[in-house]
Amino acid sequence: MTQLNSEILQAPSLEESLWQDACLTIEMIALMVEGGIRQNLPTLLIKAHAGPVREAFMQRLEEVVSRTVFHKIPVGIDEQRLIGGLDLSATLSSGKRVASKGLLAECDNQMLVMPMANIMEDDVIAQVTAAMDNGHVKVEREGMSATDIAQFGLVVFDESDEDEQPISDKMKDRIIFHLDLSTISYRVLKIHLELKFTDISTTAICDSQTLKEICEIVLSFGLTSIRPTQQMVRVAILNARLNGRTKVIQDDVVTAVRLCILNRAKQLPQAPQPPEDMQEDLQDDEPETPDEQQEKPDEEQAEDNDSTSTLDEPLEDLNIESLASQLPDGLLDQLSSSLKLQSKTSSQGRKGKQKYGSKRGKPVASRRGELRSGKSLDIMATLRAATPWQKIRSAENTSNASIHVRPQDFHIRRYKQNTETSTIFLVDASGSTALNRLGEAKGAVESLLAEGYARRDHVGLISFRKREAEVLLSPTRSLVRAKKSLASLAGGGGTPLASGLQLAFIMASEELKKGRATSLVIMTDGSANVALDGTGGREKAMEDALAVSNLFVGAGVSCLVIDVSRLANPKAKALSEKLGANYIPMPFVSSKNLSDAVKASR
Repeated sequence: MTQLNSEILQAPSLEESLWQDACLTIEMIALMVEGGIRQNLPTLLIKAHAGPVREAFMQRLEEVVSRTVFHKIPVGIDEQRLIGGLDLSATLSSGKRVASKGLLAECDNQMLVMPMANIMEDDVIAQVTAAMDNGHVKVEREGMSATDIAQFGLVVFDESDEDEQPISDKMKDRIIFHLDLSTISYRVLKIHLELKFTDISTTAICDSQTLKEICEIVLSFGLTSIRPTQQMVRVAILNARLNGRTKVIQDDVVTAVRLCILNRAKQLPQAPQPPEDMQEDLQDDEPETPDEQQEKPDEEQAEDNDSTSTLDEPLEDLNIESLASQLPDGLLDQLSSSLKLQSKTSSQGRKGKQKYGSKRGKPVASRRGELRSGKSLDIMATLRAATPWQKIRSAENTSNASIHVRPQDFHIRRYKQNTETSTIFLVDASGSTALNRLGEAKGAVESLLAEGYARRDHVGLISFRKREAEVLLSPTRSLVRAKKSLASLAGGGGTPLASGLQLAFIMASEELKKGRATSLVIMTDGSANVALDGTGGREKAMEDALAVSNLFVGAGVSCLVIDVSRLANPKAKALSEKLGANYIPMPFVSSKNLSDAVKASR
């Protein structure tokens, strides 16, 4: 069991508690691998960037499980190296197909490390999780079929920032231990934590009552899969074994919550509510009067007393209400902040859509294709595709060529990169919205422009008033130009909504041609009164605005209509429906509310 110094025993801070949990996790992993990796398959996810804390943890882990070999999966690993396939050199020299093992099969009964798992390709994550589920890797490609055992332990590093997506839920769901080392400072590492194991032959059990509590706890954190429950039971049993106990108790369950559940929770713990039909039954039941109890036979009263004592008996160990008091101070507050950040990150979509090309970006798996100008040939993939057919082609061809390659074997290199994003603001500067609203709109738009600049997004600004729309700012990354354009935004006059939409469509089309993911934010009350030809008339002006809106249908532009009128205007609602846009009535525009609305619409 971990021996703590007097400093920690007196008043452990949150950082110290997290480091204790990290060291305790190492103890549990060491206990698991003593019985063999294939039998226990320890898996661990660490939220932390590269640094001294992470290096100290990994060094400690490798020292404790020194008999286990650790292998790293390169971030840009291809499918051939990961799961195996055709051994090109051996096949060419022997004249028959020879299979090669992939990294997953080579790591059988060993530990696998995945740095920067949050940016790994979905295909790589899918292959790793499939091997975790099946215990083997099956390769069927290039005219051959092979199955290799692949049962390994796994250490996954999540190095995502605030503006990046974390690793996928399907990977999280399969991992037992979840640690967050990102908030631990280097000074905590100086605290001496000695690892001392108890008798590893100790066994422990988890009774049905405790298992019921664990199920309720897992559900209270918003985790509905069966895997977290199974994993939490395993961790609780491991903690009991480390402490020499033969039965899981309350402390073991609390420890399992910290190591297994907290850092992947989807909500703060909430006590489960009984079903509606049970609630009605409870409401209908009224306490019996003493006279009614006396009228019952003694046997019925005895049955009632037994039933009452069974139903009202409190849980022996832990319940949801007492869970917070059992956790280190500040841990639930940290979880709350993390959940808010996850919600914010998932709605922002800052990195833009991904696109594939043949010139630059992150290398991805090559595909069959024609070798045209501007495309590069993946020589190894092409040779692998041609190798299985060499005997047939040699018999058909009388030339002395060593290798016969045909156009259908050609594999073209591909690259993936995130597209640039452009946000176009179409601001109603007419008299109907200028009074008391234009200043609010300027502040809100300026805030969004500053955020867009920090992400290196392109931003454009169009205003419409009097008889036509005007481009105040062509899509740019210059924050200085954006602020100057906002300063010159005047208000008053008619509402040429159709002209503004037409100009916005032209600008959006130009951005789409440049390969940028484009979104349009329209701030208006929808009360158009100037038609496209510059003449007045509300009916004609609205008809022109709706007609121009048809241009956006299927154009690939994400639209958002923010109704800035004091009361929700049906005309703005109708405009949003015609555009296929999200509609948000916002009678009081603020930079925060508007910023959140734009991010959520992306």
